[in-house]
Amino acid sequence: MKIARFRADRRVAFGAVMGEEIVEIRGSIYTRFRLTDTHHLLSDVKLLPPTEPEAIWGPGLNFADHVGFASSMLGEKIPLSPDHPEPWHKGRNALTGPEDPIILPRDSDGDLHYEGEAVAVISKNCRRITPAQAGRYILGYTCGNDVS
Repeated sequence: MKIARFRADRRVAFGAVMGEEIVEIRGSIYTRFRLTDTHHLLSDVKLLPPTEPEAIWGPGLNFADHVGFASSMLGEKIPLSPDHPEPWHKGRNALTGPEDPIILPRDSDGDLHYEGEAVAVISKNCRRITPAQAGRYILGYTCGNDVS
């Protein structure tokens, strides 16, 4: 099921995308919910970021081409396979919805690095879980554009 967060008539809701429509959800997408009888055309709603996270974390230096890029930018040699991924953090205000503008900081020189990302939306707090436990914490997947 494709779940989206959207704004319709000045109200924010979650819904299930079904063809050209979105059907509103009642309840919590993180626990239990049901579909309602309220339908909206996708063309009539504003799609929003999939969630309002407390924080945004990602594994850095997890691809060889990233390591090469980071090495060239920093002017230092970084091992091609670090012992552990270097995590990065972004503030929750860095998350935008589909087709929203990317706002650059005032002191930006305009030199941007961007890349498509596979994004796992986490459903509940977790810490030091095993790979076997990870699936219990993943609400779903989406795509993202990491801009730095």
